[in-house]
Amino acid sequence: MVKVLGNLDEIRPAYFLKAFGKEVKNMRIFSFGLCNFLCPYCKRMNNAIAGAKNVSENELFAKIDEALKNEEVVRLSGGDPSMYPKLSVELLEYAKNKNGITSIAHNGSNVKYIEKVMPYLDFAAIDVKGSTPEKFAKRTGISIETAEKMLKNALAIQDMLADAGILVDIRTCVFSDDTKDDLIKLADMIFYRGTKNKFWTVRLYQPVEGCSWEPLPYDVTINYLQEIKENNKDIKLGVRTNWKGGFIFL
Repeated sequence: MVKVLGNLDEIRPAYFLKAFGKEVKNMRIFSFGLCNFLCPYCKRMNNAIAGAKNVSENELFAKIDEALKNEEVVRLSGGDPSMYPKLSVELLEYAKNKNGITSIAHNGSNVKYIEKVMPYLDFAAIDVKGSTPEKFAKRTGISIETAEKMLKNALAIQDMLADAGILVDIRTCVFSDDTKDDLIKLADMIFYRGTKNKFWTVRLYQPVEGCSWEPLPYDVTINYLQEIKENNKDIKLGVRTNWKGGFIFL
């Protein structure tokens, strides 16, 4: 049995594809109910486990068939799909063998996981959760020592994917304690080895029950990012203002 969130009927548009001159496609979200991070602001809440239910692997394959019939991208998400590495490969390979389009949303923690699933990916979303190990640790609920390694992994992973010709949506959620220097540092790290095949999505935090953090104001976020864009016009980036719609390209 596999822990999943919801009924596997969630659909989200892959907005970032538009920045590469591609059609925005709808993704069927396969949300696994386990995660190796403890992000206090996670919209799934309680480490993505509280609302998880058990389903059979056969049910997942049937849902993939349903998604492919509807011409939806098969997106493995979570929680985090790296908690099910073998199954991830099997699901992605199954979809690809049926001429499907595939994607993952991963928290950037596991290089070996990416090496396993890369051959079966069309595009991916990778989180870079903070500009420093200290910020990363705060966002994810892990130690600073571990966060330092995870930050390096996340940056290495997005470069691995981009170098392999896989489009990468690099995602960062911002909060009231994030400064212009934090965002400049993030941009420098993300695009250090180039801008090809990379898109940076900055998400405005939407308050979650049980988390006291505040969002970085919309106008402040836009001003910071516009300045970054002006200094490097090759950067592709956008702002997600809410989960349903609300995407702005800069």
